Amino acid sequence: MFKKKQQFYLKLLSFVLLLGIIPVLLVGIFSFLISSNNIQDKVEKEKEYNVYQTQMTIEQVLKQVDQSLTNFAMSPLAKQLLEEPMEPNQFPLYRRLKKELNYLQRFDSGVIDIAYINKEQMWLIRNRGLTTLSNQDKELIENYSELTNQSAWLIQESEDTFTDQYANNCKRYLSMVKKLPLSSVHNKGFITAIIPTCDLQERILMEENNGSTIVLNENKQVVFNSEKKQINSLENHPVISAIQQNKQIQNQLHIDYNNEKYTVTYRVSNYNGWTYINLIRLNDLKESSYAIGWFTFLICLVIVLGLIIVAIIGSGKLYKPIQQIIHIMKLPNEADNNKSHDEIEEITKQIHTILDKNQTLEERVKTQKDQLHLFFMNKLILGNITENEIVEKLPKEINSEHWFTVMLIKIDSLEGTRFTDNDNDVILFSINTIINELISEDNRFTPIVLEDKQVTVLMGKEKNHGYKEDIDTLTKRVQKTIADVLKISISIGISNRYFNLIETNEALQKSEAALRQTIVLGKGQVIRFDSLEGQHSFKTFYPKQIEHDLFDAIKTLHHERVDQKLTELLDNIFNKQLTYTQYEISILRFINNLLEFTEMLAIEIDMIDDKQTLINYLYRFRIREDIENWFKQVMIYPIMGHLKNRLELQYHSLSEQVIHIIHEEFDQELTLERVADRLHYNASYLSNLFRQETNRSFSEYLAQYRIEMAKNWLETTKMPVKDIANELRYNNSQNFIRSFRKNVGMTPGNYRKKMKLE
Repeated sequence: MFKKKQQFYLKLLSFVLLLGIIPVLLVGIFSFLISSNNIQDKVEKEKEYNVYQTQMTIEQVLKQVDQSLTNFAMSPLAKQLLEEPMEPNQFPLYRRLKKELNYLQRFDSGVIDIAYINKEQMWLIRNRGLTTLSNQDKELIENYSELTNQSAWLIQESEDTFTDQYANNCKRYLSMVKKLPLSSVHNKGFITAIIPTCDLQERILMEENNGSTIVLNENKQVVFNSEKKQINSLENHPVISAIQQNKQIQNQLHIDYNNEKYTVTYRVSNYNGWTYINLIRLNDLKESSYAIGWFTFLICLVIVLGLIIVAIIGSGKLYKPIQQIIHIMKLPNEADNNKSHDEIEEITKQIHTILDKNQTLEERVKTQKDQLHLFFMNKLILGNITENEIVEKLPKEINSEHWFTVMLIKIDSLEGTRFTDNDNDVILFSINTIINELISEDNRFTPIVLEDKQVTVLMGKEKNHGYKEDIDTLTKRVQKTIADVLKISISIGISNRYFNLIETNEALQKSEAALRQTIVLGKGQVIRFDSLEGQHSFKTFYPKQIEHDLFDAIKTLHHERVDQKLTELLDNIFNKQLTYTQYEISILRFINNLLEFTEMLAIEIDMIDDKQTLINYLYRFRIREDIENWFKQVMIYPIMGHLKNRLELQYHSLSEQVIHIIHEEFDQELTLERVADRLHYNASYLSNLFRQETNRSFSEYLAQYRIEMAKNWLETTKMPVKDIANELRYNNSQNFIRSFRKNVGMTPGNYRKKMKLE
């Protein structure tokens, strides 16, 4: 029982614990932050001092070497040797110079070699002795000559210095280069002191144990790096960009590098523009504060454990009276393990469960009621219901005093709207929803969607004498609302008024008959069936002459005239004041005449399966333009396509017959009139047809073929030219020769000679 009813107890215990633990945690966190910040400040100041100490150590060496070389360069010996050649009688001077250079290296400066170079006399002296300048030495001297200052510190690889590359393990050296003489623009020589960067690094490492110490010269070249990485430049390193953006000669910055945070401490020297940097990870910098954090955590943990023990005992005593009440009420049901174990929440939940079940039941009843209404309306409208069913399911409020009428809504056209034909169902259901909201339930039954139309059975009291005015007002309001909301045009058909609901299906058919008048009257109409009553005349109007002109245009394949005559025919039919039945008779008569016309032409076209289906299909047309487009696409254009194909085949066959006659009878008296008589065609028609198919006239083709036959006889026989002319029906040989020369470019005799030579 206790295990199942401990939620409230746990909440009470949690509240007491939070009340005690949160202040302890806040005090612990605050203490840790204060102490860690103080330690971090001290460490950062220590890094600043270390950078300053590094600067002082290195600059002491640089200044000492610079001063020593300057003093030597100003000595008379240094100036005298600039004028001396390398000759045996000068060796006492060289020994004296060597002694001076050795003396300069005795200072604790880290200098491992000093080279004195006489540029004009082409010799140098260093630790290894006196030598002439080699080609490599000359290249180094040229580089020194290009220095803009009289004195400069250079970072060089071992092979680029005047020292023995095996004398020291360092690969990089710091060289102090001075032009000689110091006071002259024209330099005659150089003196250079060479210091291994390893020596400077060892001096710094004795004082630096944490982080990375980096020294950069004025060109941002790495003099050395305490991590001993082979880096020559940090020009694109974020450390350099951060220092340049800061624009202070000394500061402490924080940067992100390789997904880690770093603290950068730097100083820029006023002596030579070198930058002294200490780079340390922020986590390493905070390492001292972690110990304080752990100590603070342990103290807080002990206090929290004590609070938990006190809270458990106190909460148990506070919960005991509530537990007794739970035992008396026997809540919650112990058999239900899925229910909440909080007794107060369970009581609330029980109340909400009852309310939710009641609401769900109401919604289910409402949904089933709506479905039953829709089912009832479908049966009622389709006529699949008996009078007894109507009496049983009809509300008592609806009695014999009520009248009924069917309002049928049809979409006119979707052209020029945002909808397509695939959206018909969506539009109809939207219209159904609008009707639901627009018309009060007291004045209608449940509206439904039937095929491609929306159906609503309206009702009212018999004593209402303004029936027609009310219907007109309602339909205009429906049309305006649908036009405003959906931006489409609709037409409405209204049946006559009836008093027995069993007549609803008959009323539906009357409203459909009224709607069919939109084909005549156009879009956006409201048509009442009673306005059509009395129009039962079977007198029809049919424009026979226009139909005759249309059929002639079809036979001549004149598309523009076909479209014009079809529009004129339909205008003549629909512009007459006829009933819809009379319009149907005229349209069906036109269809029948079209079918007879295709039979007369022996043409078969794919259409609707049978006449009954065809009539039903015509009922689906919304507007007159639909009928016109249907006639064009389904009947007339396919007929014209068949005629065109047939004529093309016929023309081609006729031209082939004429060509065959020419090939067989070219040596006879052959004229177009004789061929036309033989084929039973008009000579002018046959001439035009032959030119259209061959791009040549009959006489041109005949003359050309006779020339080809003459060429063949000239090549293969020994017939005289005169005989060939007679065979080909020329009046004399001269006419033949002129014609041959005109077509071939030479006389028949010359042609025969040419062919024999070839």
